[in-house]
Amino acid sequence: MPSEDRNEKVVSVHWFRQDLRLHDNPALLASIKNCDKFIAVFINDGFTGGLHGAGYNQANFLTQALHDLNDQIQAVGGYLHILEGEPSDIFRALHAEVGITRISFEQECEAIWQDRDDAVRQVAAELGIELLEEVSHTLWNPLDVLAANGDTPPLTYEMFM
Repeated sequence: MPSEDRNEKVVSVHWFRQDLRLHDNPALLASIKNCDKFIAVFINDGFTGGLHGAGYNQANFLTQALHDLNDQIQAVGGYLHILEGEPSDIFRALHAEVGITRISFEQECEAIWQDRDDAVRQVAAELGIELLEEVSHTLWNPLDVLAANGDTPPLTYEMFM
């Protein structure tokens, strides 16, 4: 983690996944706060963004969305890096090449993403990289809802409340 006295240069990476937006993006805001260098990435792992088995229209929509996001980032002096591979491998390489100290991303509550995210969490822990995982596409943190129900998904509205 970055040192408290800020002697260490903070190199922050925001990993865009389903959250292809600059506005209303708590993870992105947390990422750029108090950093010395910022890197925006989208990682094509074959599944993120619905690419696995995607048809032409879906892939074209994602491509247009990424172009639009890059245009927005360029308007404020940055650039969207589109990388291909396993996210955990890419973050390990970015740590070695540019010394990243922080990774931010939007929390994914769907079970299909947990192995991928757990692998990134493990790499971050191994390398001493600060991890900022923010909730922004659900109204309530799904982990808090589960914890409030004894780690059981709520089956009724009363359980949810």
